[in-house]
Amino acid sequence: MSLLGQSSSLFKIRIASGEHQGFYVGPASSGLLTRPKADADEALLLKGFTYMLYTQEGAAIHFGSSVALQVQAELRDLGVDSELI
Repeated sequence: MSLLGQSSSLFKIRIASGEHQGFYVGPASSGLLTRPKADADEALLLKGFTYMLYTQEGAAIHFGSSVALQVQAELRDLGVDSELI
């Protein structure tokens, strides 16, 4: 997705492929364990990632364009493809 002309827009980030496809990036939460897979109503913490992944879109954070690109870069560094929605 091109962010030209959308500097004031807010975006959610969704995992685009792989075993966590369809999960949304949301706030980190203490007390949850890292798991290789999450159940339908759980959150998932990827090792080395600042945020958590959630199955429910309602848990997603709305990111400004510059932060969204930084989060996508962090995911790419972990080998995870994502998309802005």
